Amino acid sequence: MWCYGSTVMVRLGNDVFVSALERLPDSRPPNDCRWALFGRTAAGWTRVQADDKGRQREPCPIACLPPATILLASNPTLLPREASGGGPARPELLLFDAAAAASPPRTILPEWAGTDGFSQHSYRSLAADRARGEVILFQDVGYSHAEWAVRDRDGKWVAGRLPWPACGPGELEPYGANQVRVHYGPVVLRDRAVHFCGVAAYDNWSRVKTYADLGHDAASGPRGMATRKRGNRMRRLYYTSTERIGAQPFRDWVVIDDTFTDGGWLFPGDMHVDAAGTVHLLWYRAPMMRRIGRSTALPQAPDSRPAC
Repeated sequence: MWCYGSTVMVRLGNDVFVSALERLPDSRPPNDCRWALFGRTAAGWTRVQADDKGRQREPCPIACLPPATILLASNPTLLPREASGGGPARPELLLFDAAAAASPPRTILPEWAGTDGFSQHSYRSLAADRARGEVILFQDVGYSHAEWAVRDRDGKWVAGRLPWPACGPGELEPYGANQVRVHYGPVVLRDRAVHFCGVAAYDNWSRVKTYADLGHDAASGPRGMATRKRGNRMRRLYYTSTERIGAQPFRDWVVIDDTFTDGGWLFPGDMHVDAAGTVHLLWYRAPMMRRIGRSTALPQAPDSRPAC
């Protein structure tokens, strides 16, 4: 799920709501899905409603604000139904009344710092500050940064950009970019402080070399062993924060963990900020894939157990 670090399940009192993803058989991929809202009350589960117009590629994270507001981050494509492939999309924030969840939601267009470059491949993140009645939405733009936008309880917006960290010497971002995208992570919004943690993908590590590393002209050939075929590419866990979003910039990225030496992979699990302001991170670290470690391409590779 592209919104892995954000939740697709929320609770308001004793009622639970879930954002589901439904495939549309009459639409062409990748924009062949839609959101569907499910609710559970004392009477059991109900498919409350589904998008009857928009089509998109990815799941839609949700959040909630007391006393009865459900927020869903949608990203419908702007391409016609007969079109295939990716293309431009329009980020939306849908507001549902939990007491009348079957009623059509109110659609709000976030006020971004920049509005160009949104596509179906959004990697969006959504988080809410229930005490302040605020919500923050992150969405990727190309390979350089994510746009963010905060909506306060009065409906006013503040927006900006979160630049991705630069690729270091010898590092190979999967799509040849100069910056590496940080994805799939949890986000915490509290009293206008924002904490962001995610994982970055690289096509190479210490024993998987690029074409240039093997002594060839990088412009004349493939990437050598540095491809998706060499296992999961999620190789470095990053964290950043700001004490006041919109008023103070995000701090420099901090590397929490990496697997460049052993070929394993990382994935964020959860994040909690306690009352003292201490950030607690949970993540998964696994060894390299067994079929890769025992292949002739990488003989005598370490064989270890996953760890959290």
